[in-house]
Amino acid sequence: MNDETPMLAAPPAAEVSSPSPAAPKKARKKPAKAKAMPKKAARSSARKPVKAKATSRPKKAVKAKGPARVEWSKEDVRRMKTEFPTTPDVARFARSLKRSPGSVYQKAYALGVRRKNNNRGGPRKRRRA
Repeated sequence: MNDETPMLAAPPAAEVSSPSPAAPKKARKKPAKAKAMPKKAARSSARKPVKAKATSRPKKAVKAKGPARVEWSKEDVRRMKTEFPTTPDVARFARSLKRSPGSVYQKAYALGVRRKNNNRGGPRKRRRA
């Protein structure tokens, strides 16, 4: 370089260290608290570890299977047609067929069998003691 070209010199140190109106203020020290609180290390150790999220859906609960469907035999259908209209207690009749009362009612409806009017549930009679 030439001696004639002036080199850029750093500004004097006095200018750099002087406070300017745009310079940030020093942070104030916080006053000390009267009692120092103990660290909460026990609380952090008592926390449960976070579980990772599952990538698939949880399995649904399996429903209990109902009773197996039993086919109506010709003998059962014959008994339904003859005994159902006159039987006073359908639950007892269903037990003799080893079926539920609901299934007996459904089969009777499908067969077109109706109970006699005097066997239908009416007002209960009072038992004598």
